[in-house]
Amino acid sequence: DNWDDMYVALEEEISKIFANSLLDENGNVTNGSGLSQKRKDQMANKRANDQKGSKGYYSWGDYWFHYDWRLDPMETADDFNSFVEDIKATTGCEKVGIMATCLGTNIVMAYVAKYGVDDIQGISFDGSVVGGAEILSEVICAKFDVAPTAVARVLRDVEGLGMFSMDDFITETIDMLVQTGVLEGIISTTENLLYDKLVAGVTSALALSTFYTWPNYWACVSPEDYEDAKYYVFGEEGSEKRVKYAGLIEKLDAYDVAVRQRVPELLHEIKD
Repeated sequence: DNWDDMYVALEEEISKIFANSLLDENGNVTNGSGLSQKRKDQMANKRANDQKGSKGYYSWGDYWFHYDWRLDPMETADDFNSFVEDIKATTGCEKVGIMATCLGTNIVMAYVAKYGVDDIQGISFDGSVVGGAEILSEVICAKFDVAPTAVARVLRDVEGLGMFSMDDFITETIDMLVQTGVLEGIISTTENLLYDKLVAGVTSALALSTFYTWPNYWACVSPEDYEDAKYYVFGEEGSEKRVKYAGLIEKLDAYDVAVRQRVPELLHEIKD
């Protein structure tokens, strides 16, 4: 009845694999990881307009904003605003056009929430995740089922990726169990007995040992999933993890209030 030791061990072991990318309990970098010096130099050169052409100094037509996409979008938005101001000064233009992709769309929405749209000529979103990305959002709040066909599919997929090799006997046995309904019965029994005990603890352990110390991943959680996600990862109010990760949760809630809950409003502001 008590799985706590397994949750702790799971989190410790997986954390070793992801040690170089995890952030601390406040959502901050602890091990010196982040942007490479090459990327920093590229941005510094372009935003300062010190690229010399055949006729002297000139400005570029496009400027890439490189950033550590793990970090809090609200903080990165401040760096992005500084970048925009530098580009305006470099080019002499009063406004900029922005093209944002994937996690970068969270940064731009945070920027709009904090600084408005006065400096923007237009915005294009490609692969936007500002309304929630199901692949990140639903898993982190345990919106998943265990089904025989899914088990068989995952095993075949990971074999196809070369992660390990399965003997034909195993795959044929799984297919037979699926077709006869035996595997479904086994999984159903396991779900009924263990699902409630396992889901919350395992979700939390996997979350905090992989990608969910990263505020920008949390920004991809949909509005309807956010509170459930916090519960599955950090537990109830006053829990040990809520206390330990109070700094991270403060950042997550700030983005929730400033951006996630205002996405329709902010998009209309951009459109207008």
